[in-house]
Amino acid sequence: MNEYELIKSLVGNFKRCPSQLNELFEADAEIVRIGDTTIAITIDTMVDEIDLGIYTDPYEIGYISVMASVADLIASGAKLIGVLVSVEWPKFQDKKRKLLFQGIENACKENKMFLLGGDTNSSEQPRVGVVGLGSFQDRKHVKRSGANVGDALFISGKMGGGNANALNNIIIKDKKQNSILPRNLCKLSSVNSSYSSTCTDTSDGFLTSLYNLGMVNKMDFEIKLPISELIDDSSQEIINKVNLPDWFLLAGPVGEYELVFTVPQDQKNIFIQAAALEGYQVLECGKVTSSKSKGVAITLEDKKISLSEVIDAQQKAHTNFEELIENLSRYDIF
Repeated sequence: MNEYELIKSLVGNFKRCPSQLNELFEADAEIVRIGDTTIAITIDTMVDEIDLGIYTDPYEIGYISVMASVADLIASGAKLIGVLVSVEWPKFQDKKRKLLFQGIENACKENKMFLLGGDTNSSEQPRVGVVGLGSFQDRKHVKRSGANVGDALFISGKMGGGNANALNNIIIKDKKQNSILPRNLCKLSSVNSSYSSTCTDTSDGFLTSLYNLGMVNKMDFEIKLPISELIDDSSQEIINKVNLPDWFLLAGPVGEYELVFTVPQDQKNIFIQAAALEGYQVLECGKVTSSKSKGVAITLEDKKISLSEVIDAQQKAHTNFEELIENLSRYDIF
């Protein structure tokens, strides 16, 4: 059972809040109308990434935990307000805990938002949960739904950083290699709100993000760029060290917290210009196409790929990367 099916089985029959503007899976953040104000709320907890050793440095754990919620808010087009943080940390590790909070503080500073409060406890294993809060003052919200056939597909930056970090820290174990931390994308939020028909972040990897968009919109995607042009140079260096195919950086389950947008064709040039004015070079990588099969499919390097099979391979491997590679090869996805 993948995450989509699990969540639906657990809460699919819950009564929805009458003032909530998004359905289940329909947005990266929950969008709620309160009087004359519309707010965005999201929550992320870092557990697997810590247990598996994908992130071990306390500063990185704090920084990335905040950025996970920030990415959800930006993907929804929200103006950032602040975060609530829940920290469980082992006793007698005060120096490491201080580094954790430095990471939290710097992530908040860089995104011009605030630590609103939170909770701290002791535990055997580190756990960090972050609630993000944003608003839609003078702007519209963006959901995962709303794409149309022919819409241009954009990414905010090149892919692969999350899975590259996982490979480096779990398999290569090169402590000299700096982690690829998520970028500050907060200025893209207003651009996203103004021009995107849909948006999601790549917290679970590029192909998983496309799967989420495709499931909600019941549409497929055609990727016009080769894999080599979708992947950043630092991630390519890491994948080369383990002699793995570069498609793994797209198909793996660890993301880099970039954004995936769909933009109407008549808005795409304005979208590119508006993003550039804020200092971002967005990359047009494909388009939305009509769905002709169950699940979600993409066309990449002239090969049709079932993203349902990618998700299935991820779930069976449960972030065991060696098993994941075997599963993907067995499915003959690439």
